Amino acid sequence: MRKVLHSYVFRVIIAALLVIAMGAIQYEPMISGFKFWIAFVVIVCVMVYIVTMVGSMQKKLSLSDKALKAISEKTTENTNTEKDN
Repeated sequence: MRKVLHSYVFRVIIAALLVIAMGAIQYEPMISGFKFWIAFVVIVCVMVYIVTMVGSMQKKLSLSDKALKAISEKTTENTNTEKDN
């Protein structure tokens, strides 16, 4: 549970930082020289976040596929032993 909570807190912090950075880009005239770099960092962070989420989804799908195969094999074994008896 603690690991899940830390994961969500980390995601919320990242999202908050991205919102603050985008607000700074849009509404703060004093940082006009840094807008490119702030936007670049925001875009890179978003891309890393997306790639991480896709990797996490792929891992979960792979684990669920393995679990389904194991259940299918166990069911096949049980039906075969019932037919033999």
